[in-house]
Amino acid sequence: MSKEFFTIRSHTLSSIRNNWKAALNSLLFSGAIVASGAVSSTVNAMQSPNLSGIYCSCSPTTERNSSIFHNAGEIEYMDGVLVRISWALLEPTPGVYDWSRLDSQLAKAQQEGVKVALAITNGAEAPLWLKAQGAQTLDYLFRAVYPKSMPLPWDSVFLDRYTQFIDALGQRYDGNPNIELVHMTNSTTNGFEMQYFFDRDTESRFRSMGFSNEVLVESWKHIMDAYDAAFPTTKLDVEIHPVFRSPVVAQEVAAYGHASIGSRFGLFAAWFSEENAMNAYPEMYNLLVSAQATSFAAVQIVGTASSDRANIQLTEEELLGSIQFALDSGFSYIEIWAADLKSDALSDDLTLVHTSIELASE
Repeated sequence: MSKEFFTIRSHTLSSIRNNWKAALNSLLFSGAIVASGAVSSTVNAMQSPNLSGIYCSCSPTTERNSSIFHNAGEIEYMDGVLVRISWALLEPTPGVYDWSRLDSQLAKAQQEGVKVALAITNGAEAPLWLKAQGAQTLDYLFRAVYPKSMPLPWDSVFLDRYTQFIDALGQRYDGNPNIELVHMTNSTTNGFEMQYFFDRDTESRFRSMGFSNEVLVESWKHIMDAYDAAFPTTKLDVEIHPVFRSPVVAQEVAAYGHASIGSRFGLFAAWFSEENAMNAYPEMYNLLVSAQATSFAAVQIVGTASSDRANIQLTEEELLGSIQFALDSGFSYIEIWAADLKSDALSDDLTLVHTSIELASE
């Protein structure tokens, strides 16, 4: 699908809400999804999703903070919570694991009646002891402000130690009934997504230390193989993003995942908005659509309409328009910021979305 295919759509709150109500009424009236002109594009796109639900894009789990907030289970339209926890927190010294914080999150999820999407944050969240073990690292400024350091993703020490960690993680948590999905991660600048936030000088240093598309793809293959072996009964995905303005790494990683892991493998976009899908990352959007046709695609709405502490501020129209676009695209797993999930102003809209997803997945 070429970039020229896309056209900017004008959203209003009333049109979005009317579309959702029409879709819901069609589902309730028919008792099933039917492919007819009377059913909205949202309903037609959402047939038999492999993975579905509204999940909270909550704050990371740390020694002091819980991703799963108090009374999370009382939000009836929320199915689960993204639990991001650092590799460094779970393996404080080489080969010595501390699962207590993750165990407590899973116990809390069970208590609240919500599922977990698990992501091990990497990159700057990798253990500091890696460098003492001989891993090559790169210093950089995250978002041009915060000093960080990350292991090179193709470094043999990093890959060996991370593979051992993944194996231990899988031995403990594969098949855990509270874990619905594992986001596979590599050493990247924010530790969760595929991209690198580098200025030109840092990008030049990164390239001089061995970067190429081929080397990075091989790193991803190594890590994906490890996750596949460690989590044979759990859904796995990879966040896709252009790497230094090129779609090649994401395209090759996606192809490898589909071929080697199969229907348990999907793609994830943490940058999702209608604007980004149509204009900024059309190649990534195409990969998501293809993944949904064979397995699943998962998206996280970028930004929030309910908090003034976010890097990206949205209007309600922009937020709900992006959710509408995700549903129209067939994506039935959506991560939404906690502030929006807790917003009384959005609760009726999100209830409509959730009910439509539930009925469509039956």
